[in-house]
Amino acid sequence: MKKKNLALILAILMLLSCLTACAKDSTAQADSTDVSNAESSDAAASETQQAKDYSLAYAELGEGVWAIDYYMLEAQYLVEGLDNKFTHTSSDFSVDKMHSDIESLLVSGIDGLFYYGCFPTITQKVADACDKNGTPFVMPDQLPLNEYAEIVQSSSSFAGAVGSNPYEVGYQMGQYAYQNGGRNALILAGGEGDSCHDGRTNGFKAGFEEAGGTVVAISRVANMSDAATSASDLLTANPDVDTWYGATADHGQFALTALQNAGRDDVMVYCTDCDNSIISAVKDGKVVADGGAVICTTLSACLLINALDGHPILDADGKAPIFDSCLNFIITSEDADTFDANWIQNHIFSVDDYKELLYRYNSDVSYETFQSFIDNYGLSSAK
Repeated sequence: MKKKNLALILAILMLLSCLTACAKDSTAQADSTDVSNAESSDAAASETQQAKDYSLAYAELGEGVWAIDYYMLEAQYLVEGLDNKFTHTSSDFSVDKMHSDIESLLVSGIDGLFYYGCFPTITQKVADACDKNGTPFVMPDQLPLNEYAEIVQSSSSFAGAVGSNPYEVGYQMGQYAYQNGGRNALILAGGEGDSCHDGRTNGFKAGFEEAGGTVVAISRVANMSDAATSASDLLTANPDVDTWYGATADHGQFALTALQNAGRDDVMVYCTDCDNSIISAVKDGKVVADGGAVICTTLSACLLINALDGHPILDADGKAPIFDSCLNFIITSEDADTFDANWIQNHIFSVDDYKELLYRYNSDVSYETFQSFIDNYGLSSAK
């Protein structure tokens, strides 16, 4: 009888042990399933993040100027290459129209804005409007300078700016022109009050004169329809020159035409933002130009997308960055074919090349990643 009771007790204990083991196994399987489901969810979220597209808009200064269109189209190339929607407006070179265009774009529900900040007087209004709508914005090419840098970096919507400091661009060319043999120079540029043309004009004069040259005369033309006459008059009044700087390729072309009409092939023309209208003259050795800063629009696009993805790029002070060292490089007749083939006729970088600057593809991207990209950029980037 005792043996039977002992056997019964052992059988019950074995049953309880089995049930406990099964319960633990069931719990482990459930935990494993939960982890698996969580991992699948994370993977799906990551995949969704990478696939997410945005509606981005570019508020352009105006259409019909090759360099301005070129910069906008480079932004479009990358934005659409990453499967985002892209639209643009043209302010027709009017500050009022640019302001109203931006207001309309924000009301339309865009996700992000490229603000071409050539009219600093509306920068505060643009920043306030973007803050009100919760729309991130970037500033390509036309950098916020002086007090305007403080305005945008105080905005909760500002995602950064990329471009060349216009003074440094002009200064670099002024120094180069003197080193290339220039001693007496003319300058033809856009109207006074344009921060870009002011900077380039003042920079060239400082660079050229600090090197030992003399800027004989300067003509600032607000309306491009007057530029040809102004260039001719400038040369007639100041014939004893060997150097001429145009603040854009268009101004350089007007200078070149005035010289050709006067039979002057002894004057070297220099200009900023080399384009398809003047590249042949660069190849012929009649013009030395600078160019290449077009990547400021694609780098701005990367800043904007990172901000929209929830991973804004910040500088050492925790602020949205202003990269002002995307400096144009000098293009001579020796480099003109390379520049033409890789910048004017094609995109210097592929869409994949920019992925190292996007958090969705590179979780280690930082301010330093962008700065390194800029620092290592130049004619050597041609493949």
